[in-house]
Amino acid sequence: LIHYAPNIIKDYSTSDRVFIKETVFYGKEKPFEFYLPLHRLTSRDRVIPYSNNSVTFRFTSPSFERPDRVEFSYRLLGFDSSWSDWDVINFKDYTNLKEGKYEFQVKALNSFGAETAISKFPFSIKPPMLRSRAAYISYLVVFVLIVSGNFYYLRRRIIKARMREKLRHEKRLAQREKVFLEQ
Repeated sequence: LIHYAPNIIKDYSTSDRVFIKETVFYGKEKPFEFYLPLHRLTSRDRVIPYSNNSVTFRFTSPSFERPDRVEFSYRLLGFDSSWSDWDVINFKDYTNLKEGKYEFQVKALNSFGAETAISKFPFSIKPPMLRSRAAYISYLVVFVLIVSGNFYYLRRRIIKARMREKLRHEKRLAQREKVFLEQ
């Protein structure tokens, strides 16, 4: 059956939304996978350990008129400097991201030239243990201990050198006194 309603007019100058349907963070540990709806994730859920600093984004736009001609453009704020060229590929991989805050943005262009609004996925990658806040505090403590140990060691050396010099001086005075008394 076909139902034709001539009073329903489709506006082809507007486009459907673009959705980030899957986000997978992978690396040395078990992958973190996020599926739709991503807006329900808390900011704590979006903090990723450094060991999973590679990510794959999959996105889609529910366009029913020529879906094979839908093109996407994306960028990762904090990594990319500009939008990518329009392409029909609906996924993007980023590997070995540094620690910091990022925001993946994607937009679609339907077959009639209408551009969608930008869909966003903000996330942050924690620094590795060697560059974490706790590590910097421990580096500072070790540095202070080394500097204070060096001051203590140098002070002890100076005191010992003074004591040796004082003993030498006393011996010389005793010898001079002995020579003076013998005359």
